Amino acid sequence: MKKIVAIVILIVSLISCKKEVNSKKAYAKFSIDFPDTVVVNKYYEGRIIYKSNLDTITVILNEVDSKKSRMLEYAFAKTKIINQDEEALKRIIADTMYSKSNLSIPLFLKFNKLGVNYIDGIIKDEVWIDTIEIKNKKKEKKMRIITNEFRATKKVVVIDDKTPALRRVQ
Repeated sequence: MKKIVAIVILIVSLISCKKEVNSKKAYAKFSIDFPDTVVVNKYYEGRIIYKSNLDTITVILNEVDSKKSRMLEYAFAKTKIINQDEEALKRIIADTMYSKSNLSIPLFLKFNKLGVNYIDGIIKDEVWIDTIEIKNKKKEKKMRIITNEFRATKKVVVIDDKTPALRRVQ
């Protein structure tokens, strides 16, 4: 009988124990400011306008001598087909743009394939926080890293500037 009671207590305690989940969610608002239609083999400038909940920790990027450091990047591929699998996207990433400001990520690129193309990538927003933990009366330097990732895709139509205007619209 004691064994049954012990097993019931063990099962009830295992079921009632919950893993604490961090209720803070990754949050960002962004839009890609890049032309919808571009000419083949011509460079264009654009940017990703960006706002994140990590702005509450620090808005200063690439600060080496700070207790809080942050990096904001956009790793992307220019592709004809969007693959829904993010792991497949990570394998074909061809370029990365780094931001100098927490407000936007620069884009500077050209397309060499006519037709519908996509800029498909992942925005990575990362903060490193130096902390000190005291164990056994000794200070140990630790680093906390917070990483948020968001997929960002933009459809771009690539035309030949020699094509008549009526044939460009498709």
